[in-house]
Amino acid sequence: MSQPLTAHPQAAPADLPRVVGASQATAIVVGTIIGSGIFLVPTEMMRDVGSSALVYLAWIVGGLLSLFGAMTYAELGAMLPYAGGEYVYLRGAYGDTTAFLYMWTWFAVAKPASIAAVTIGLNRTLGFFPAFHWLSAQAVGGPLPLLWSQLFAIGVTWFITGLNVLGIKKAADFQLVFTMLKVILILIVAVVCFASATGAFSNFTTSLPHAIGGLGGFMAALIATLWAYDGWNDLTMVAGEVRRPERSLPIALIVACLLSASYSWPPMPPSNTFSPPFK
Repeated sequence: MSQPLTAHPQAAPADLPRVVGASQATAIVVGTIIGSGIFLVPTEMMRDVGSSALVYLAWIVGGLLSLFGAMTYAELGAMLPYAGGEYVYLRGAYGDTTAFLYMWTWFAVAKPASIAAVTIGLNRTLGFFPAFHWLSAQAVGGPLPLLWSQLFAIGVTWFITGLNVLGIKKAADFQLVFTMLKVILILIVAVVCFASATGAFSNFTTSLPHAIGGLGGFMAALIATLWAYDGWNDLTMVAGEVRRPERSLPIALIVACLLSASYSWPPMPPSNTFSPPFK
């Protein structure tokens, strides 16, 4: 005689450990925003608009747009505090197909391109120092030659990936320490620049003739600022590992955007120091 089947309810999957606090979450956003973009785009922005006043206006508009986006994501993150960021929001609003297509594009195209741009910016910055001139030398010959700068960029990418593989807590602690160092270094640079006897407040009113100008130039500069501010949304990717997300996510996103915007006001160098645009 057969035994009656007994229903065994399946246990709900365990949540990810929520080990990231508000300070670490803020450091993740600040450290992502204050990267190579803020240091690289002012020159290109100046070539686009030709006036430091318009460069600052582009920073303000881009900062406001980023802040509005951060406030929106803070609300969404508090309502849906799960790992996945935009995937979670799009899946809830438009279904699985839209969410999958977005995440596939993000994983295969958008984020790799962004990481490549950041590592190229790191190589470009290090190339100013004589000790790193070897980065421009060829490392591998043959039909697919590689420069040392390209290998260095690949190595940096894998290093950061390895930190995240070790665990979100270790990666968040690493981000907190290095974000604090980054902020301190920026403050030191600002103090040294303003205390320099060769500096002049006229650098805040620099103009550059023969710039692109017009609405097209301003929109190009605005794109540069949005790329420099990019990263404020990355925190939502680990929302499922943030402690008290209904409190920590809004604090981290909004405070980090405001703090990052305060570091995004570079004085423009004199117009005779701008090199011709790259061909």
